[in-house]
Formats: sequence, C-alpha cells, structure tokens
Amino acid sequence: MTKTYEISVLKARPQFLDDAADRVWNAWWRQDGHELGFIKGLFEEGLTAETTPVAFIAHDNAEFLGTVSLIDSDMEARPQYTPWVAALWVDEQQRSHGIGSALIKAAIEKAREQGFPEIYLCAEADKHDYYAARDWVLIEENIDDLNIYRIAFYSGSS
Repeated sequence: MTKTYEISVLKARPQFLDDAADRVWNAWWRQDGHELGFIKGLFEEGLTAETTPVAFIAHDNAEFLGTVSLIDSDMEARPQYTPWVAALWVDEQQRSHGIGSALIKAAIEKAREQGFPEIYLCAEADKHDYYAARDWVLIEENIDDLNIYRIAFYSGSS
C-alpha cells in the first residue's frame, strides 16, 4: 500500500517544529547532554532565515512523518564544505515508503535553487548503501567516525 504524504518547508508548517526538534534531539543530541531547547532553537532559526538553515517536514495532514534540514555546516572538521543535508529522520513506522528519499530530494532542490554547485552530508558507515543508491558519492571516510558524501550539480551549459 502506498503511503500518502506531503513535503513542506517548516516555515510553512510551524506546528511541526516541536515534533521535528524532539525526533532530532532524541536521535542525536540527547545522549550527549544537550538540552531539547537548544535543538528547538536551531529549528526556530529556519523560520526566519532567507537561505539556510531550512527544515523540511514530511506529513500526512496533521501527522508528522519525518524531517531533514539544509544547513551551512554539519562538520567542524570540514568547514570548506557547504551546504549540508543534515538530521534526516523518518519515524520508524513510516520508513520504507520513500519518505526519506523525498525529504533529501527537497533539500537538494533547495540547494540547487540557491545556486550551490554541490551539497554534502555525513553519515555512519553502515548507511553507505542507502546513500550510494541515491547517487551520493563517497568523498571521505572516517572523519570524526563518519563518512562524507557529495552530490555535484551541473548546469548543462559549457
């Protein structure tokens, strides 16, 4: 059965801010001792930003399904790379419906619209097959225990 959902910019659907912040905080930040309010603040920045950060939300009407963000930098060790797809999260019961791919596609399109020539992400090594299947190219391995991937955009003009 096909899952129906929409991808929206969080700025257009701010009612999902608490859900997005909670999922990202629990997935990556809580265990490091960060406050939920810190993560919520990062999402709030995107509500007024002109370019980045921007968060995208997958939802089925009022049901939160997932999130991803387009941010300036996701790795202090590689400040030369920008922008980044970050904090991809799809609720466990909603996985395998293409929601993660749709969220990533929205972030890629936003980066392309903003004129960036390429976009990056970092992920644990066990996520390699997922990103490789979606045309992400591995460019560095084991940087702060993460792999770095890139997609380059080509305008088609010479």
